[in-house]
Amino acid sequence: MTITEEVLEGLNIDAIRLWVKALREPNRKQCRGQLADEFGGQCCLDVAIEIYNKNKDNSCRTILPHERINVEESLPEEVQKWFGFYDPDPTLYSESYETCGASTMNDSKAASFAEIADAVENTFLKGNV
Repeated sequence: MTITEEVLEGLNIDAIRLWVKALREPNRKQCRGQLADEFGGQCCLDVAIEIYNKNKDNSCRTILPHERINVEESLPEEVQKWFGFYDPDPTLYSESYETCGASTMNDSKAASFAEIADAVENTFLKGNV
């Protein structure tokens, strides 16, 4: 399954590349069932929020840590728009897992960050890497 040219045109490809790179950092702690936990664990979507906070325009609001700990998994609207995603839980296409939202891959499917990074690349960067 592939995404349309219209969807690709609206994506922030540089931001998505940064997200993939961050997901592949070896010392990241992964958590499940929430954006972040009090022990420094993150959902894949919280990693995207971190990338947004580090790279956003200064006029954009920072998503604060207390807004991310023990919170249900989805991207805040401003982060979703910055990445160019149509959904607060972007759908990922993976060869190893069925098509599903990023949070489902992180939680229900228990995919590693590396596997999620592969799915993000497969979905959004194929031909753009």
